[in-house]
Amino acid sequence: MLGVHAQTWQHCFALLSPERASVLPELQRAVGWLHFAGDYTSETAGTHGAYSEGERVAAQIRAAMKPTSQPAQPWMPRDELQQQ
Repeated sequence: MLGVHAQTWQHCFALLSPERASVLPELQRAVGWLHFAGDYTSETAGTHGAYSEGERVAAQIRAAMKPTSQPAQPWMPRDELQQQ
């Protein structure tokens, strides 16, 4: 961590301004396996927005964890593979 900036707001939840609405997809974008969810990534403010964002991220994670159509092959030493 390089630093911290603390600020208080008049409201207890994130307000969706036109500027913030335009960058919402970027706020919702996962960075590797790190996902972001909360009222600040939602089109609606407060706990309802945070709840719906949690559901959105959970669905993305479930979709990423679905098994592929081909089962994983067990690891074998190269000489054993050549004998098959």
